[in-house]
Amino acid sequence: MKCFAQLGALVSVIGHVALVRGSVIGHVALVRGSVIGHVALVRGSVIGHVALVRGNVIGHVALVRGSVIGHVALVRGSVIGHVALVRGSVIGHVALVRGSVIGHVALVRGSVIGHVALVRGSVIGHVALVRGSVIGHVALVRGSVIGHVALVRGSVIGHVALVRGSVIGHVALVRGSVIGHVALVRGSVIGHVALVRGSVIGHVALVRGSVIGHVALVRDNVIGHVELVRGSVIGHVALVRGSVIGHVALVRGSVIGHVALVRGSVIGHVALVRGSVIGHVALVIGNVIGHVALVRGNVIGHVALVRGNVIGHVAP
Repeated sequence: MKCFAQLGALVSVIGHVALVRGSVIGHVALVRGSVIGHVALVRGSVIGHVALVRGNVIGHVALVRGSVIGHVALVRGSVIGHVALVRGSVIGHVALVRGSVIGHVALVRGSVIGHVALVRGSVIGHVALVRGSVIGHVALVRGSVIGHVALVRGSVIGHVALVRGSVIGHVALVRGSVIGHVALVRGSVIGHVALVRGSVIGHVALVRGSVIGHVALVRDNVIGHVELVRGSVIGHVALVRGSVIGHVALVRGSVIGHVALVRGSVIGHVALVRGSVIGHVALVIGNVIGHVALVRGNVIGHVALVRGNVIGHVAP
């Protein structure tokens, strides 16, 4: 462990830094200054606390290519280049960057069991958090994202919050199944937003601010509560193309454009818009079993409530 303390005391590193190629049991701190070049921390397994760089990294950073059991903090400053944290499995808490990232960031390509926080600052470039499964809490970016953001392409069990700031570009949250609470964006979205292309079991809140562009929430089944937008939507909004079991509230503000809520069947309560709608509104093209309230405000354009059967109470 004496060599770890010596490396932790370094200020700047110019060149290639490889700390351990085997297994590490304990605390590992690589560099607390700036790194210019290639940094590979551990290629085996890490049991304990791992802090890679607390300053700036210019170049390529690969933290662990094996498994990590414990706490992993990659960079607390800024990263310019490519950052790959773990290509195996992570059990514990993972915090990648708390500053800004300019380039490509891939956090985990395996499975994550625990809490994962990717970036709390701004990201300019491509960000891919997890391509496997996530069990626990996943928070991708709490600042602004300029570019492409793909959170999880597998299944998510737990709480998923993608962006709490603004998103300029393309955002795809989960292409698999989500069991738990999913909140995509609490700010503004400029571009294309696709939340889940699989099934959602739990609560889904897409955007609580304004959306400029195309928003597709779920293309499969939703079991639970779905709220799409509580602000204004400018563009095309499609909530669910499969079946919905539970409560569905599409927009509580104003909609300018085309709004299609559900093209399948709805079992439960459906409230489409409580504000004003300018454009075309199609609520359900299939069957509705339960209570349906379309618009409580003004509608300018074409309104089609249900093109199938309605069993229950309908207030257009």
